[in-house]
Amino acid sequence: MATPKPTSARALNRPRWERMRTRVFTEEHTCHLCGQAVDTTLPALDPGAPELDHITPVSRGGDTWDRSNYALSHRLCNQRKGNRYAAPTSTAPQQPAAAVGLVPYSPEWNRVMFPTSREW
Repeated sequence: MATPKPTSARALNRPRWERMRTRVFTEEHTCHLCGQAVDTTLPALDPGAPELDHITPVSRGGDTWDRSNYALSHRLCNQRKGNRYAAPTSTAPQQPAAAVGLVPYSPEWNRVMFPTSREW
């Protein structure tokens, strides 16, 4: 019996995604959000694991397959950034934060809100 072919867009675009991921991981070595080095050997669920970040979120009009819309980031940095543009120092287009009700991502804000030690 023949194996069924994938029908979802995610399954069909998997090879393309893997090529983009490999390309970004070989070209970049630092997190574009916090500026620290990214260890590409860490397992996927580790907070410091490498991830592809859409500079302009796809839900806000970013291109899914444009290389210039991708940057390397830590998993934790990418999760904290969420569906926002990066800090104003990046190459992302500026957004009126008050108009959309969001504050742009800032690594400094994370250090205050999510301390890494228990020294309050």
